[in-house]
Amino acid sequence: MNRVTGRLVDNLSDLEPVRADWDRLAIAVGQPYAAPAWMWPWWVHKAASDWLLRVVLVFDGDELIGVAPFFVDKNALGRPRFRLVGAVTTSRVDVLSASGRDREVARVVAEVLGASDPAPGTIRFDGIPARSTFPRLLADSWQGRAPQLSDRHSSPAPIVTLDADSFESWMASKSSNFRQQMRRHARKIAAEGGEFRLATVATLEDDLRSFARLHHQRWDRRGGSSVLDAGTVRMLTDAGNHLIPSGRFLLWMLDIDGRAVSSQIFLQAGRQISYWLGGFDDEVAHLKPSIITIYRVVEEAFGSGATAVELGSGGQPYKYRFADATESLRWTYLSFGPAERAVAAAEIAPMQMRGILAERLSADVKRKLRRAYGTVRRGV
Repeated sequence: MNRVTGRLVDNLSDLEPVRADWDRLAIAVGQPYAAPAWMWPWWVHKAASDWLLRVVLVFDGDELIGVAPFFVDKNALGRPRFRLVGAVTTSRVDVLSASGRDREVARVVAEVLGASDPAPGTIRFDGIPARSTFPRLLADSWQGRAPQLSDRHSSPAPIVTLDADSFESWMASKSSNFRQQMRRHARKIAAEGGEFRLATVATLEDDLRSFARLHHQRWDRRGGSSVLDAGTVRMLTDAGNHLIPSGRFLLWMLDIDGRAVSSQIFLQAGRQISYWLGGFDDEVAHLKPSIITIYRVVEEAFGSGATAVELGSGGQPYKYRFADATESLRWTYLSFGPAERAVAAAEIAPMQMRGILAERLSADVKRKLRRAYGTVRRGV
């Protein structure tokens, strides 16, 4: 008798009984953005009223071995489009699967989604790690009308691997120039009265207001940022309240004379730490706050048992001062028909163009384009 079964859940209240097991699975496989404390607030505060929740739970007997947290919106043809919860806001969102159970989980998810209402026209994966086997396994497991799997875009994601015995050993492996620059910038910050700290539950709301101010201040002159709106701040508040007590929501603040001048968010699950978003005051750019924050995160990571610090999507040069590995994030989809395939390709095309421009244009030209884009968006 096959003990591996699946269940489709379409509301948060019915997920409550598996919340703790879901979280343990996210920790076990090191997926910070697949934790329920991150995904649930996203659904509450970011989902549109006409979107549908479709979470597939996979069990071996009573043991939860897989979570495929999808939601459904519509593509330009009005056909159902399945995406992973949180993927609109976050890269590295993937299906959760217990170690060694990927094929079984994919088979069950394919069975459940194939019989769901509505049935998918497209299943889209945004910024999924290239090492993920799930899209291919899902396509291969599908019964009936076979979907076509397509990759349309990829982005580099630098990673700091923490395979040294200690932070001191890790530093010793870096160049003397790197070590000197980190210590010099740290001394400059201290000389100007700067202090790093982590947000607590008590300081979270004030710190998130500073985080939003610094992020928008940083990006408004560069065309603006659509990531951080009021709904996202509410989502972060809920996520932080759940995850700060366990040390998994890391909102790093840099204060100078009692005023926040830099703010960066990292999440942790198990041995993985991932950078999400940040910002800083341009007046302190000479202090290299983003670089020194990463320096502090790496230092603290050795004490938390982490084996990697993922620095987010994009191959910015400052990340490679720390990173010793790169993983590709990919935008891929399963489409059930040529019309859906064409629409999905058109949806991802702007990302491809931005990626091409980011690789080929100089920093000065990119700054001018961002400013021009921001002017057009504001109607100035």
